[in-house]
Amino acid sequence: MLHSIVISNKLGITPVEAFLENYQILNYPLGTDFEFKDGEEVFIGATFGFIFQFIFGFSKVEKRKKVEKLGIETASLFDSRNTIIEIIE
Repeated sequence: MLHSIVISNKLGITPVEAFLENYQILNYPLGTDFEFKDGEEVFIGATFGFIFQFIFGFSKVEKRKKVEKLGIETASLFDSRNTIIEIIE
């Protein structure tokens, strides 16, 4: 799933938004009323922030993007310029 999230970021879809799409399809395909609880959305954002900034070496784009999905309002995009990632499965 992580490789699709990295590709989505390159296409202008935030990692959190791409994760939420996958999460909803896998766990709540028919449920529309599910929302993450207070604090969980911060954990999800911090996790992807850590992965993309400190593991992949992407820089964070200053402007946040509106998501409004599963209780998450906004999320960050990451600039992957000058970064080459090889994903091995």
